Amino acid sequence: MSMNIIETSGLSKRYGSTWALHECSLAIPAGHVAALVGPNGAGKTTLLNLAVGLAEPTAGGVTVLGGRPAGSPAALDGIAFVAQDTPVYKNLPAADMLHLTRNLNRRFDQEYAETRLAELGVGTVAELAATEWMSLLFASTPIWAFMPKYHCLPFLV
Repeated sequence: MSMNIIETSGLSKRYGSTWALHECSLAIPAGHVAALVGPNGAGKTTLLNLAVGLAEPTAGGVTVLGGRPAGSPAALDGIAFVAQDTPVYKNLPAADMLHLTRNLNRRFDQEYAETRLAELGVGTVAELAATEWMSLLFASTPIWAFMPKYHCLPFLV
């Protein structure tokens, strides 16, 4: 039986009188690439914030990585989440970005990252697109990121 990377049941989040997400039920199985697509305000970011424990649901539930509670240490150990407004320090040397990432992700593959940067001839963060940095820095970890330009949330699981 395949595990679900994210599973929700009646998941809802309200801010004041406004529903950011209302009665969302879904299951995304491991081994698939999925995208949440919708206009601004559709709840894409809210869903991911709930899945990683940055927000508490108003109703319903969400689990990740085969049933782990959202935001729990066991869940967070297996997720690389890059938030919508995450700053990218474009002038930061690539080696410093690798050092920072290694300290945030205990499963970080230093050798792979250094080899890949050498192959690409990259010296600073500005030389790679954000999505390329995510795939490099979070190798072998499910990545959940928000790409506002395309109004979608790609899951690489």
